[in-house]
Amino acid sequence: MGPREWKYSTHFTQVNDDQAMDADDISSFDYFVYAAKFKPLFPLLMVLAASYFIILTGYILFKRSIKGMSLFLLGLGFLFLLLSGFVSNSPTVGGNIFQAFYLIGGRIAILSGALLPDAKRIQYVHEVSKAADEAAFFLWKDDTK
Repeated sequence: MGPREWKYSTHFTQVNDDQAMDADDISSFDYFVYAAKFKPLFPLLMVLAASYFIILTGYILFKRSIKGMSLFLLGLGFLFLLLSGFVSNSPTVGGNIFQAFYLIGGRIAILSGALLPDAKRIQYVHEVSKAADEAAFFLWKDDTK
């Protein structure tokens, strides 16, 4: 990373320190931002893994509450859409990739959060229907003797 690019890629270092003179003065998060802009494969994998862990944590916390999990997914979806807006003006390939990832992930999370209560309700109705069919079969079977 050359000194010309430091002005545009070291926002977090500039908050902590007035002037970044050497590569040692740049924060690790700014290196991540730089890599996300120009070499996005591994930063994208890191964000994907972190998203998975966040969703898994939400599932563990809200396992018993469909409404809680639904609200968690809706919140995560809106956060992803907000992050998509932050990186939407990036002229780099990595910025466009992250925008697409956040946009698609946000839409999937919002759709999942909105449909989760209905999916559980449909699953419950299916289980009740299946149990009723089995009960009717056993009653029919006993009547034929």
